[in-house]
Amino acid sequence: MEDGASAEISVENPHCVSRGVAYAALDGKTLPDGPIRVPLTDDGATHRVRVILG
Repeated sequence: MEDGASAEISVENPHCVSRGVAYAALDGKTLPDGPIRVPLTDDGATHRVRVILG
């Protein structure tokens, strides 16, 4: 993240898989399927990224 912003990143692997993403979200909003891209913003906020492997 840019100056003033931060990210809390959570990666879960409930089924003990070795590849694939079943779900990804940024600040509670589901990200589109495909490669995960998290937009960087310099807004001074803490953003939460959650990824579930599967």
